[in-house]
Parts: sequence; structure tokens; C-alpha cells
Amino acid sequence: MKRVLALLVLSVLLFDTAACGGGGRGVLAPGKANVHGTWVNEADSSEYLELKQDGTYFLKEGGIGYSGEWEIENNTITIHVGETGVAARATLKDGKILDEDGKVWVKGEPESETADLTGLAERACEDMSAVSGSDDWQIYNQAEERASRAGFTTSELDDAVRELCPDIFSEYVDNQ
Repeated sequence: MKRVLALLVLSVLLFDTAACGGGGRGVLAPGKANVHGTWVNEADSSEYLELKQDGTYFLKEGGIGYSGEWEIENNTITIHVGETGVAARATLKDGKILDEDGKVWVKGEPESETADLTGLAERACEDMSAVSGSDDWQIYNQAEERASRAGFTTSELDDAVRELCPDIFSEYVDNQ
């Protein structure tokens, strides 16, 4: 009887896990390729999509920055564009993201990604100017991560951004 009960509990657990599909806000099912990170448009490496593990994203496409939340279910990634109610879908296939417009996105860094502090600060200024003030902290956190990977401190990035775009930087500080 204990063995039958144990098998019943195990099958209920397995069914519940399978029914959930492993989807959700930025959460992947075990064994799925990791989609978190930076994806670059294969045809235009100045366009990029950063999928954060917390279920938020930043997209730079056509010179415009977008932010919001994303989720994945099976191999379908859904990007929710801010508070607009608009959603875009893409498919994860063979380690690439294929969007509804036929664009192919691959893991990597955008062409403007440089190891020099000025380049990193310029990108931070561009990205922060493309989103509303309430999202600045997310964008700046991403800039800090890139600066850290390139060997710069947060203080060095702060100074460079403050010098290049003082108004944008002070808005970021005010929203902290």
C-alpha cells in the first residue's frame, strides 16, 4: 500500500510539473538552453536584446530603447512592451531567437560594446535616454555589469557618465 501511495504521489508531482510547462517570467524548465543574457541581431549588430533573469529586458532596435517584462513557455519567448499591452513573440530554435519580423538574434555583444570607458559611458547615456526615468536603474545596472566585465569600477563609470550626460545622470540619481 505504501508503495502504491508513493507512486501515486510521484505521478501527481510529475503531472503538475509537466502541466506547468516550465514557463514563466524568465524561468526556464530544466534542460532548456539558457536564454538569459545579451542577444544581437545577426544582420545589424547595433541592435540588441538583454534578457535578465528577473524577467525584465531591454531592447535596442532601430535606435530606440524599449523595456518591460519577458517570459518563456516551451520555445516561445514573449516580450511585453512596457505598459502598452503590446506583446511580441519569438521562437528559440537551434540556439538562436527568431522573431516575428524574420530577424535572427544570436548570443553576443552589440557592435558598440567596447572595453574603453568612454564607449561604455556613451552606451549608458544612449540607453538611459531611450527609456523613461523609472527604468533608468535597470539600464544603469546593466551598464555597471558591462563596466565591471571590462575591468572598470562603478565609481569610474559614474564619473564618465556624469561628464558625458549630466542631465541624464542626475535624473538617474534622483530616481534612486
